[in-house]
Amino acid sequence: MMYKDRSILFILILFHVCSFGQSILKKKEIKSLDSLYLVATDTTKPINTRVKAYKIRAWKTIFKEYELGLQYSNAYLEFVEQKELYNEIPRACHYKGQSELMLGKYDEADLTYRKGLEAAVYNKDNRWIADLYLDIGNVNVAIGKTKIAIDFYNKALNLSQENKNYRVEARAKINLGELYKKQGNYLLSLQTFQEALKHCIEKNQGGYKSTIHYNLGDLNVNVEEYESAEKHYQLALQFANDFNNTNRKRKVLALEKLGTLQQKLGNSDKALEYWSKALQFTEDQKIPSLIGLLQKDIALNSLNQKDYANALSHIENAIMTYENASIKEGLEEIYIIAAKTNNALGKLKASQEYFQKSYNLSLKTSNLNTLSESSLGLASHYEKTNNDKLSNIFYKNFIKYDSLKRDEDAITEIIKMEINSNYRERFVTDSLKKINEIQLLKYNYDSKEDKLKAESKIVYVALISVLIILFLLAYFLNEKRKTTNLLKEKNLIISQSLESKEVLLKEVHHRVKNNFQIITSLLNLQFKNSKDIKAKQLAVDIKSRLKAMSLIHQRLYQNEVGLIDFEDYLKHLVKELSLANKTSENIDTIINVKNIHLDIDTAIPLGLILNELVTNSYKYAFKTNHNNTITIQIKNIKEGTYSLEYADNGIGLDANFNIKELKSLGLKLVYRLVRQLQGELKITSNQGATFHILFKDTKTRKKIE
Repeated sequence: MMYKDRSILFILILFHVCSFGQSILKKKEIKSLDSLYLVATDTTKPINTRVKAYKIRAWKTIFKEYELGLQYSNAYLEFVEQKELYNEIPRACHYKGQSELMLGKYDEADLTYRKGLEAAVYNKDNRWIADLYLDIGNVNVAIGKTKIAIDFYNKALNLSQENKNYRVEARAKINLGELYKKQGNYLLSLQTFQEALKHCIEKNQGGYKSTIHYNLGDLNVNVEEYESAEKHYQLALQFANDFNNTNRKRKVLALEKLGTLQQKLGNSDKALEYWSKALQFTEDQKIPSLIGLLQKDIALNSLNQKDYANALSHIENAIMTYENASIKEGLEEIYIIAAKTNNALGKLKASQEYFQKSYNLSLKTSNLNTLSESSLGLASHYEKTNNDKLSNIFYKNFIKYDSLKRDEDAITEIIKMEINSNYRERFVTDSLKKINEIQLLKYNYDSKEDKLKAESKIVYVALISVLIILFLLAYFLNEKRKTTNLLKEKNLIISQSLESKEVLLKEVHHRVKNNFQIITSLLNLQFKNSKDIKAKQLAVDIKSRLKAMSLIHQRLYQNEVGLIDFEDYLKHLVKELSLANKTSENIDTIINVKNIHLDIDTAIPLGLILNELVTNSYKYAFKTNHNNTITIQIKNIKEGTYSLEYADNGIGLDANFNIKELKSLGLKLVYRLVRQLQGELKITSNQGATFHILFKDTKTRKKIE
């Protein structure tokens, strides 16, 4: 039933997408625009009437049909300049610049806005000066000049506060909050949005509450306060409904945010339900940026569920929507989804083209996430097609952008912890205030009762005695409460410190794993064109050992307990060695390692031992192409002591085999690593080679030492 409902939902969504593709403006709207054109160009009409017609034509198109909006707003600007109507020039520039900005014509938009600003300054019109400061700030955000954008937003904020322009003040605070959020400065963003919300409540600017609440929801999602995030998104939807005629876009955004939150929480069907409602609301006022955003969300959801056909359909519609409307913001992320979807479907050429488009656009927008992903995608593609030169270039780019991204992520993680700490402190403070208010009310009530009962000296004396006892009790209770609060604060500090160290430890393992990968890549580059067979084999052996150690750090980064699940690790190691050796023989590997969890100082040498043994078997043990078997078994004999039995049914070892007298590094390394584990090694050769190893974990070895 669930799949049937989902299919119906996708059909409804496709209906909306197709209707958008046919026409953005309705016939009734086109007819209205044609009528306005006749009025605007009628020279017998009064100037004010013609100006109004030009103005309305521009206003009705700049948020829907950007190319048409640019054409109409330019006609509006040319007319008011021709008639020297200087008071109208700032508004006309505002309309024209909006269309240019949405079309990605950032230089033209900047020039248009500055022309409008010059006219507003000439007119001494502080209202339009502040508005155009905001517009110029928006252009600088789009081209990545955030410092300049912040300067213009603050200019708009200061001027609007001086002139009590509450609408522009609200817009300036919201723009600053969104910019801080985009930079990852969540704490400052939170403070700015809280100030904006307070301002809107005090100054009756209800139309902006929806925008503020869905931004506060985003901040809560970033610190994983999902319950609070949902409350803010629901409030955003509620306020958007209150201003339904003017805030249809905000309503759609609130529904989109709710859908994205449900997807993050694993509720895919609920997410699709919200996105479907959002698409229904865009039917009357078709805004390309919103329809494309919803198509992207649905495509990503389908991709995650491996429904590649639906994912491809929606992501292609999203690309068509954005490209037809010449929208650049967010397009690099859509290209990434398209590339991954085509790659999953085996369409490698289309995948490469979309990765390349994302990479080119990301260079302009300085989006580290998409630069990293597109570089890795292109490197992988060129590696598959044996284009070593381009593969190496993009692998280097990936390493660079991934490192920059992880540095930003580490800073962001610290900021998140600080915000979480502030949330907790604020919760404790509010709780204490409520307790104090209750105690104050109780005290007042007791005082009134005491006055009523204080009719005789005996009662009075008794009452004083009771009050003294109560005072003493209150004093001791208060001291106890202070001690308890102090302990809670210390425990909280310890807990936060522990969490911080755990995050840093995970980052260390992650970086060690990445450094192993970098070394492996450097070895590939160094020996790629080498003709020395021995040098190449040496590089292969080194990479194999690096991979064995890298897998250990990868497992530690991905788990919470700090121990290695050795069965899982061993399966991945054998798979990697099988691919690396590319043996033509059919070799079955039987792994019998149940509930074995080892610390890193035991897992690394043991992993290297097995790496050498498996590699030796692949290289030398088997001469036939059938019934080839490797068996690996590890048992916990007693606490801290384990037995490893490694066997293959190959040709076996030489009768005079002595591991101590070998010149090759591989088995010498096995012998030394066994000694490092304070273990015992026994080798037999009967129907193949068998290695019996007894070893101890780190805790047991330290006891012996």
